[in-house]
Amino acid sequence: MSTDTDLRARLRDLADDAPRAGLSGEDLWRTGVRRHRLRRAAVVAGAAVAVAVVVGVTSVMRLPSGPAPAEGPAELGIPRVVEAPDPWSEATLDPGPLAAISVANRRTTVGLTGSRDRLALFGVSAVDGVSRFLDTVGTPRDVDPGAAALSPDGTRVAMTRWVPQQSGGSAVAGWDVLDTTTGELTRLLVSDMPRLRGTDVYEISFSGDSRYLLTNFSLTGSDESRDDSLVAWDVDSGEQHVAEDSGHYWLPGPASSPTGVSWTRGRDVSTFDALTGDTETVSVPHQLVDAAYAPDGETLAYIGHSGDRPPARGPWRLHVRAAEGDVSTLDVGIEPGQVLGWRDETHVVVSSYGPRKARVVDVTTGEWDPLSLSQDGEALMVPRYATDLLARPIAAAVEQPDADDPRFWMNPELQWVAVGVLLGGVLQVWIVLRRRRERS
Repeated sequence: MSTDTDLRARLRDLADDAPRAGLSGEDLWRTGVRRHRLRRAAVVAGAAVAVAVVVGVTSVMRLPSGPAPAEGPAELGIPRVVEAPDPWSEATLDPGPLAAISVANRRTTVGLTGSRDRLALFGVSAVDGVSRFLDTVGTPRDVDPGAAALSPDGTRVAMTRWVPQQSGGSAVAGWDVLDTTTGELTRLLVSDMPRLRGTDVYEISFSGDSRYLLTNFSLTGSDESRDDSLVAWDVDSGEQHVAEDSGHYWLPGPASSPTGVSWTRGRDVSTFDALTGDTETVSVPHQLVDAAYAPDGETLAYIGHSGDRPPARGPWRLHVRAAEGDVSTLDVGIEPGQVLGWRDETHVVVSSYGPRKARVVDVTTGEWDPLSLSQDGEALMVPRYATDLLARPIAAAVEQPDADDPRFWMNPELQWVAVGVLLGGVLQVWIVLRRRRERS
């Protein structure tokens, strides 16, 4: 018997033993078509499930678009480079102790695919070095770079509070102080005075002990040039203390001391004790630009020039006034513009205005070491530092976390998956149509 004959015999036997479906040829064709359609539907459903899984996983993974608040004590020093967070990062009210603050563009969604940028405060953590946007709730305008301050201990950030005006624009209504360790927001307002005057060009600052916020405004609501006062707010109690009365044409200059509230005016450095109401004044032989007392409260480092009046512009130099009253002038290799703070009782840190060139100066010998402090191109405000941290080594830069558009449909990877599924579906339809044409 040939092989073909044997194979046909076996197939007949199998056919005889197969169960009888009782279907005609036409019914068998319809059944096959139905099964083919079911298989195709199963493939499409599987693809849809895969896309849903990708969408779900992607959206879940993309929800935390900003770094979590840092936990733990402040262990880092001043950052060598202040780096802005990713524009898509979320904001927080409790970033923990900060080493520096600045301003950068924060991005928010608009509609299905749009976005917009606006200036927002961010802080560099003194715990892990990560930059985080600060949630300035209730501030209805972009942050003014001159209206934010960081306390020397890095635990408080002050922001000028603005309110819109019916005539357009906005006006100062008070100040918000954020406790970076608890997220508590303290609002400093003047009773029966919804709009403050005399605050246009004054930069707020903290006292050296981080207890008081120094502001300048008119207590009477007048906008005359000699009607504003220097007011120190006790941040814990919200109590106002008038450190310097009205009557001055020029604004007070910046200064700091270990305790009390200090400021400069002309050739004088004044320190106000809010508890007793007493003021002590020290005079120096130069017009003052910036000043800071050493941790001992006796040695005074200041930047001054020889001009007779504030508008006069002579060369700025670093001067040191000893406790006995003797004044020496130190050459630090740059024209200094700021006294950033003291590293210890004999070393002061000064910088050109905008601390791209800084010096650590030994006030007993006059020797100095260069110090590089800078910011990246996305940080749009000269950094304010937690000057208490100058006593620690400068902190190296930390790689900042990436963040993405929180809308999952804007995920490029997901968009490619969707395109692939769409092309696969188009290909499947094309194959089906082609087979139908071939059968016809």
